[in-house]
Amino acid sequence: MSDISFKWSDQALGALSISFDDGGESNVDLAIPILAEYDLPATFYVPMNEGGPFDRAASAWREAVRAGHEIGNHSMTHPCSANFGFSRPCLDEMSLDDISSEIVSAKRRIEEGLPDQTEHSFAYPCGETHVGVGGERTSYVPVVAKHYNIGRGIGDFPNDPLSTDLAAIWSYMPSQPSAGQLVEWAEVAAGQGRWVVLTFHNVGPGGLGVGIGALRELLEYLVANRKRIWTDSVVKVGRWIRDSR
Repeated sequence: MSDISFKWSDQALGALSISFDDGGESNVDLAIPILAEYDLPATFYVPMNEGGPFDRAASAWREAVRAGHEIGNHSMTHPCSANFGFSRPCLDEMSLDDISSEIVSAKRRIEEGLPDQTEHSFAYPCGETHVGVGGERTSYVPVVAKHYNIGRGIGDFPNDPLSTDLAAIWSYMPSQPSAGQLVEWAEVAAGQGRWVVLTFHNVGPGGLGVGIGALRELLEYLVANRKRIWTDSVVKVGRWIRDSR
C-alpha cells in the first residue's frame, strides 16, 4: 500500500516516465518504433547544437512529437564536468550566464523546430546541476526553474509527488538493466505511490543503454498494468503533479 496521499491520473497508483538522452541513432531507429508497438510515449532529450543530433534527424523528431512523444531540452552543447574529458565547454569553466545562454538557445531551437509541440521539459546533461568550481561552484537549478516547470536530474530514488523539487527531479540511469530490475522499479511506483523516471541513452548493447529484450519486457508489463501505473512523458507527469499539489 502507498503511504503517499496523492491522486494520480485515472486513479493510478503511481507514475512512470521513460526517457532517452543525447538523441543517438538508436533512439530514432529502435526506441521510437518499439514504443509505437506498445502505444506508449517517452521523452527524448536532444542536444540542439547546429548540425548535431536534432538536425541530423529533424523530420524523425517532428514525427515523434506527432506520435505523442516529448522532445526535451538537453542544452545546446551538452556541457558536463571537466572530469569526463569529453566536455568542451565544461561546466567547471562556465558561469550562470553561460549555462543560461545554452538553455535559452536550445529552448528557442526546439520551439522553432517543433511547432506542433506545446510544452517540453529540461534534462541536466550528465545529471549535473552546478557550474564553476570551489568557492565559485553554484547551482544552476534556479536558472532551469526560471525557464522550465520540470527539470530532470539523476538520483537512485523515486520522486515523492508531494515534495519533490520539480526543477530537479530524480531519475534512475542504469546500464544494461535486466527486465526484472526494470519491472521492479515500475512496481516501486505503484507500491509507494511515487513517480519513477528511467533514463537510458541507447537501445542495444553499450554503456548506459537498455537491451531490446529488456525494454520490450518492461513495455509489455506497463501495458498489462496501465490502470495501476500511469506511463507518460516527463512533462505531462510533471505538469499533473504541479497542478495537483
